[in-house]
Amino acid sequence: MPGGTSHDGWVCEESLASRLAQGPLPLLFALRCAMDVAAVLRQLYRAGQAHGGVSPASVVLRSTGAALLPPSGLVGGANSRADVAAFGALLYQMLTGSMPPQSGPLVSQEESGTYAGPAGLRAAATRLAAKCLATPPDRAPTIQMVVTEVRLLNVLARQFGAESLAPPQRAPRSPGRKNRSAGRAPTPVERCPRCGSTDVRGAHRRTRLEHLMTGCGIPICRCQRCCHRYVVLFRSAFPKMPPE
Repeated sequence: MPGGTSHDGWVCEESLASRLAQGPLPLLFALRCAMDVAAVLRQLYRAGQAHGGVSPASVVLRSTGAALLPPSGLVGGANSRADVAAFGALLYQMLTGSMPPQSGPLVSQEESGTYAGPAGLRAAATRLAAKCLATPPDRAPTIQMVVTEVRLLNVLARQFGAESLAPPQRAPRSPGRKNRSAGRAPTPVERCPRCGSTDVRGAHRRTRLEHLMTGCGIPICRCQRCCHRYVVLFRSAFPKMPPE
């Protein structure tokens, strides 16, 4: 398939298999493509079908993301386990430029740790690929869980991508510490966006997604006055994940 380059440097149209011959994709673009592929698989699953042919050869890269080509014939039945495993292999290849190992752990001991910032984001994406390829099958996530986690990874990737262009800033104070620097408005980590109280503390992590967010340095806060619980992204407060 012929390829080209857009004005911002992304490939205009090229098969993923051809692109991977040059090495892994940039993290932000890899996650964008993963979200596009996962969304198509979820639509098929909701229709009671499976793709059955997810591979780099079935994905076309475009400047806006990726398109999953339809297989020669859709697989009947709503069991998407094979598609989830194929998606995990695809994500691993986009992140590393190589096929997943046939034996041994997919995630190294170093990658299994918790990091903040872009390093933590890449490690989290690799762990997602490993979970999709998990055996026995009942340990693997559902396609809906995959879509939800990839969406979150994309939100975090956009945040780190935007912040990488900004001047370096001092790391934010942990929830619960009150900063009274003159001339600076309190951030959502320091003041509740609902009631304005400064009695804000770090909230306990309840879900796998919240563990992922805190592992990537995203605060989850809880106001001790009004019990408002929220996530701080892009220096703004969100009571829950942004809508699709």
